[in-house]
Amino acid sequence: MKIINYNKNIMGTNTYLVLFNNYTIIIDPTISFDDLPIEYKENLKAVLLTHGHYDHFTKIDSYKEHNLSFYMHEEAYNKLKNKEFKGCGAINSVNKDKAITSIILYTDNEELAKSILS
Repeated sequence: MKIINYNKNIMGTNTYLVLFNNYTIIIDPTISFDDLPIEYKENLKAVLLTHGHYDHFTKIDSYKEHNLSFYMHEEAYNKLKNKEFKGCGAINSVNKDKAITSIILYTDNEELAKSILS
């Protein structure tokens, strides 16, 4: 397994690429799908959103058309759905025309790993 800290965005925020066997997983993307190098795009299997900050949702629309699985921690998802939440991000900021049809929620890391690798 190889983990790459991929900070190629204006804000300098953390995006990670996990390379495992023949798969790539992007964690908290802050760059568009098109801006990923071809070697990562070809084997990209999943997008993992660990928290609900806005900078990780601004480019998420670009991943929706590529038959990927989307994972998000259940607490972060519930926080973002809450209309009272005044934090950095919100699920409603994502383009409605390209809605993620399903987000796989997880509560523990072991469950997440089994789901992604199955």
